[in-house]
Amino acid sequence: MRRSRGFTLVELLVVIGIIAVLISILLPTLSSARKQADRAKCLSAMRQLGQAFVLYANENKGMWPMARHQYPSATGAILERRWFDFISKYVLGPGKELNTNGDRTPLWIGSDEIINGNNVLWGCPNWRRMTKVGATPPQVAKEHPGYVMNFFPFAPDDLQPSGSYVVERKKLAFRNWAGSMNPADPAAIPGQAFKQVQWRRPAERALLFDSVHPIWTVAFSNPDYATKWPFEPETATPFPEQADGGNFSLDFNRHGKRNLGNKATDPSMNVLYCDGHAVFTNCREAYRAIRFK
Repeated sequence: MRRSRGFTLVELLVVIGIIAVLISILLPTLSSARKQADRAKCLSAMRQLGQAFVLYANENKGMWPMARHQYPSATGAILERRWFDFISKYVLGPGKELNTNGDRTPLWIGSDEIINGNNVLWGCPNWRRMTKVGATPPQVAKEHPGYVMNFFPFAPDDLQPSGSYVVERKKLAFRNWAGSMNPADPAAIPGQAFKQVQWRRPAERALLFDSVHPIWTVAFSNPDYATKWPFEPETATPFPEQADGGNFSLDFNRHGKRNLGNKATDPSMNVLYCDGHAVFTNCREAYRAIRFK
């Protein structure tokens, strides 16, 4: 009888080597395909959120919600509702409106039911998995679903007559506690809600965009970014390697080829425009769509 012959050690090593080479070739392709799929899912979520803004306007005399609205309760406590609270019922369904009382009850954006549910408010698969703020490790930011609403409906025609980069705060779709309780306070931002038709140049103006911070912090923090970047890069603060919740919050690493260190001109983030279209673009163009600088 003939004895069956198995693989020799050399043959086995050759097969293992071939498999290893194939894996090394396929892994980058698979990673790129996954990033493209995640980016497409994020863009789809943005478009659905844009439709929710329109539905909100249809039921509210043509008004769009504010990005942030802080106001006092009857007892003087500070209550707050944000853009996702106002449009939540249009994406979560009847009876699921978030933060109806401004005090995070009964449901709010960070409720486990909302975070773990299949909904477009937490619609970017890369937000919870990849984002860093400063030097901190990846985190689940329960108060922030990864998208921020622009609050400059009139930019660049919202500056003070002095010509300096000081925004006329009454023209913002944003109101803080001082703006509601004492508009004369120097820290007051007494903005308001504006009609959908008041958001000028809607095909060019951002409505929602990827951000590591729940408020677009450039507007109220680092003056170099606010006044100089990105159209005077030779005199501006250098473009950061990663988004920083304190100075520059646009999440330009979220959908880029690199997880860290994408450049201002690298396609790397998603933006929803006021006319309802959403695009994959670079940080420079996203900045322009927000401030028109």
